[in-house]
Amino acid sequence: MNLIPALFNIGIACYVFFALPRNKTINIFGYFLIAISLWQIQDVLFRTINTVAQANLIDHLFCIGWISAGPLGFHFACSYSGLPIVKKWYFPVLNYTPFLILERFYISSYNVNFKYNNDWGWVTAPGTTKIDGILRLAILVITLSSIAVLLVHAYKMRNDKVRRVPAFLIAMGIFIPVMFGVLGQVAYPLLLNRDELPVTSIFLTLFSVATVISLKKYRLFDISEYVAVESVLENLKNIVLVVAPNKKVLYMNAHAQSLFNWEEHSARPNDAADIFCAGDHYYDFVAQVFDPALAGSFTKSYTAAMKTHDGTRIEVQLYAEPIVTNNKVQGVLIVGNDITAHMQMMHDLKVSNDRYDLVSKTTNDMVWDWNLVTGKIYWNREGWHKIFDEELPAGEGSAKQWVERIHPDDYQKALDLNTKIFNGTITDSFTQELRVVRKSGDIVYLFVRGYVFQNEEGKPVRLIGASQDVTLRKKAEIKLQEEQLAKHREIADAVIIAQENERRNIGAELHDNVNQLLTSATLYLNLARTERENSEPFFKKSEGMITHAINEVRRLSHSLIPPSWGGETLVEAISHLLDASEKSGLFAVQKELADVAEAAMPFKLKLNLYRIVQEQLNNIIKHAQADWVLVRLEQKDAQLILTIQDNGVGFDMSRRTKGVGLTNMQTRAFLHGGTLDISSVPGGGCVLQVSFPVAQLSASVY
Repeated sequence: MNLIPALFNIGIACYVFFALPRNKTINIFGYFLIAISLWQIQDVLFRTINTVAQANLIDHLFCIGWISAGPLGFHFACSYSGLPIVKKWYFPVLNYTPFLILERFYISSYNVNFKYNNDWGWVTAPGTTKIDGILRLAILVITLSSIAVLLVHAYKMRNDKVRRVPAFLIAMGIFIPVMFGVLGQVAYPLLLNRDELPVTSIFLTLFSVATVISLKKYRLFDISEYVAVESVLENLKNIVLVVAPNKKVLYMNAHAQSLFNWEEHSARPNDAADIFCAGDHYYDFVAQVFDPALAGSFTKSYTAAMKTHDGTRIEVQLYAEPIVTNNKVQGVLIVGNDITAHMQMMHDLKVSNDRYDLVSKTTNDMVWDWNLVTGKIYWNREGWHKIFDEELPAGEGSAKQWVERIHPDDYQKALDLNTKIFNGTITDSFTQELRVVRKSGDIVYLFVRGYVFQNEEGKPVRLIGASQDVTLRKKAEIKLQEEQLAKHREIADAVIIAQENERRNIGAELHDNVNQLLTSATLYLNLARTERENSEPFFKKSEGMITHAINEVRRLSHSLIPPSWGGETLVEAISHLLDASEKSGLFAVQKELADVAEAAMPFKLKLNLYRIVQEQLNNIIKHAQADWVLVRLEQKDAQLILTIQDNGVGFDMSRRTKGVGLTNMQTRAFLHGGTLDISSVPGGGCVLQVSFPVAQLSASVY
């Protein structure tokens, strides 16, 4: 029967070492059980042996049990209570070294004064050795210290419904046997001079039972020790938590404690809900992470909103894993990574992208970012839609999406640009105009501007830029070029027609007028030759016709040869032209010719002004039937204005097409950046006005 407590503790030790999750506190408790078992076996053997020599031999063999029980019990009490000193490297040295030294002195010293007792077997009698007394006092001190540590811990846990019961059981489980030991195995032999009562080892079974109950029923030990490699976890900058099935936080590493101001083993329960920003965040965490973990599932990525001790909100990406021992989930290990900065960066990036999209809504630009290492391209959706008239394809963009939309005729041009970028010819910025084709077949003209980013080796790794839709501008330029080409063709045609008309007029004048006069003069000369006696009248008649022909040739030459301008101004040349027209007696001329800045006026402009006046006077003579003409030349409001007005029959402008003369005058005005306007109504005469911008006169090349 006396062996039963020893066997019971040996059984508990086997349960501790082989059935429970391994951690420091459990290991120390297991070694403590072995020490108690050796002590109890010694007490049993003391009841069975017959001589003092045998008693001393048994004592030397098994004294390690009762000697090591003191420091092991203190170590267990400190570890279970969570005293910081346990984590110091010097704690085991200070705790165990004195007792190891005393144990060696005890074994090598003289034999202990044993005495046989009929009830207890061999016991220590009064007057034992000094080293035995020192050992008993040392064990008394360290055992009382263990009781003090456990009682203080039990008091701290008085408000914790989970921890206060096991803390009280363990404190009482060691308090009772220690009190019996103080009285029976220290006070009796050392102070009262009586034989010891060896009951301590038996009563220590109470401590074993209390501890086992706490282990089994109340989950005595912090399961975080099972998963925590403290030297690693305490230095991690991640958040490491161990949460019990009742949602109490059992462990936080140093980084988490500093964030949440968490006090380990505090009197106030540490609920997991306390570290979440709001109830909704906590309940969502329980439903999606905690409860599945208790059911045996892993959670690799979950983002939760937590609050630090100062109320700051942080975004945490969580990893959750069930802690399983003996096929039972003991709790949940949670590892979190603070991604607040990352989330802020993503938010800032989204804001930046939103700004890009907002800008693209008000412009025709398509912003793009081409990663040359990965080959992926970013385009802003709004810009893509404006250019290609379709939604941007889902997923990451690729170069293929861009290349397949380039116009075939511009593909080689785009390829040449890429070649220059990759071979280092272009190292900073570039521009290019090219065409792309929509799915509808429409062609869009783009102006592309980009920047090249190179790595330390000088290789291009990234291109950033914008593409602007310049289709309207490009089409306007093409249309303008076509209009200018058509205008030049029209001018060329007008010049050719004018030349042909001049030749026709000259031919008609020579044939119809001068030729007739010369033919008539020849006839009169022939008559004078046959009528020698009466030839004088024929000679005079012939002379008059020849003179008339000479005047006609002079007049015709005058109309073809421009003024020499030698000492004659534009105003004077126009005035002489008007005087000659008025002398013809066809109409009266009103001249209003102001002085203009002729010094800066090109020669060809003055000539064209003169020809316009000459052309319009010819039109008036041929078609207007006018008897009054006004010619005004003035410089007004940065404009040089020529006005020619008559009181002739006029014409209907809606029916009359432009003749060669009008086209010729418009061409002359166009060549100098001027405009020609003409207005007329039937019976109301005609007004022709030509305006030239003064600022362009000196720049004219015609």
